[in-house]
Amino acid sequence: MHASLLASAKRVLEPGLRPSFSSIAPERLRRLGSDYGGWVFCHHDNLLGSDVLLAGAGEDISFDVEFAKRYSSTAIICDPTPRAIAHYDKVVERLGKQAVEGYSLTGSQPIAAYDLDGLDSSQLRFVPRALSAASGEGKFYTPVDPRHVSHSLTNWQRGFTKEGEFLKVETTSVRQVAEEFGVKTFPLIKLDIEGSELEIISDVIAVMNDESQLLVEFDGLFRKTHREVRRAEDAVAELAQSGFHPVWGDKTNFLFVGERLIDGNQNVEKVSDKG
Repeated sequence: MHASLLASAKRVLEPGLRPSFSSIAPERLRRLGSDYGGWVFCHHDNLLGSDVLLAGAGEDISFDVEFAKRYSSTAIICDPTPRAIAHYDKVVERLGKQAVEGYSLTGSQPIAAYDLDGLDSSQLRFVPRALSAASGEGKFYTPVDPRHVSHSLTNWQRGFTKEGEFLKVETTSVRQVAEEFGVKTFPLIKLDIEGSELEIISDVIAVMNDESQLLVEFDGLFRKTHREVRRAEDAVAELAQSGFHPVWGDKTNFLFVGERLIDGNQNVEKVSDKG
């Protein structure tokens, strides 16, 4: 009992993001992708045949591939990491083929694990630039563990310092990507961009509407500091002011949806279970 109480106290006192979740029926939530790279989102008809922005690929684009296949959508994938680019190129070479092995439990997926049957190159578009508040050039810091793939413009793994090795990469804004692909609003945006998500929340809001959803990882929360929790809370508040509310989350990953997708607000005729 004593150990249980200590564990409960630690959960309460440990810094963490604990937003108030809006109501959404569990059956409307879906999860696609591997155990490592999968994401939770809200099923809606506006995803069918849509263009979605998926930032942060690494060596696991299982969500991107499964989503494009399930919803006949175009996945616009952003990541300037050399290993991510090489991984994507190998996936494209295998388009049209079925999976012949299972997903890995790690962040590096075998190319043969992707079910690419029925997909073509128009559904997986790659932008080898880092999402940022402005277009230009930026320092892309290497991960602390060289075995890992995720680089970062913010260098959050080293406490947001200017220390450590880095690559010089091109950066692009969300609005620029939208303009390049002729998209006015995205029905779904995923941000897994190693700390940069907090710097582009305003730009993301500008290309969403009240039926859009945002899948985001707040990487700074891994540091478990009150400062990073407050920064994430500020982002949640900014999203809420623009009509986007959290409906699902774990310690670092969260799903925000527009007002029309909240239970009681959506037009039920526009929602059907095709997933």
